[in-house]
Amino acid sequence: PPLIAWVIALTTAIGGDGEFWVRLGSPLLHIGTSLFFYGIGRRLVDERVGFWSSVVYATMPGAILSSLVISTDAPRFFFYAAGLYAVVRALKEERRAWWLVVGVCFGLGLLSKYAMAFFGASLLLLWVYERRRWAPGVFRGMGLALLLGLLLLLPNLLLPLGRAGWATVVALAPAAALVALGAAAWYRGMVSGVWLAPWEIVVAILALVLAFVRPARLKRKKKGKNRKRR
Repeated sequence: PPLIAWVIALTTAIGGDGEFWVRLGSPLLHIGTSLFFYGIGRRLVDERVGFWSSVVYATMPGAILSSLVISTDAPRFFFYAAGLYAVVRALKEERRAWWLVVGVCFGLGLLSKYAMAFFGASLLLLWVYERRRWAPGVFRGMGLALLLGLLLLLPNLLLPLGRAGWATVVALAPAAALVALGAAAWYRGMVSGVWLAPWEIVVAILALVLAFVRPARLKRKKKGKNRKRR
């Protein structure tokens, strides 16, 4: 996805091509993420919870390590937290403008890393679990947010990703299948008390196998092509 390149281009345009400026976007994004966690905790509970939520995130080993390198995770975490904050505001204030913010965060998160798709899946699960308590406008706003996010991603799907043979989508498909299967099993278990069926266990095992075998085959093919070129 292109957003990490845009972040690097922005920071290096300000200070040059040095290592510090190449990596600067990562700690700044993590600082922004911790501030959104503060806002989420403050909106849901109180300022004390918001403060400690921010502190816990900022001091997590993963966040500290990620802030030292420039990778796709930093902007994805930022837009995930920003999107979650916007969801909280949208549900509490019932304003459609906040769902538009959710959609923009979802789209930019997808342009950061395709794993942001789990944010959209989480929204759908939240609606399934809480739909009886929400007004009809919430579902329309959530649908608008998901549609806007996918529209922001669409140019990247149609142009560079298509030329690359959809390799990323193929690699992530087994993980997505596992998440969808787990979500369906969880919801059915909550409603009826019936959990994983035998066929679902078989599908889960096949998905796990594909998750490891398919990327390995793609890697071997790439090595073979490189040898032929030499």
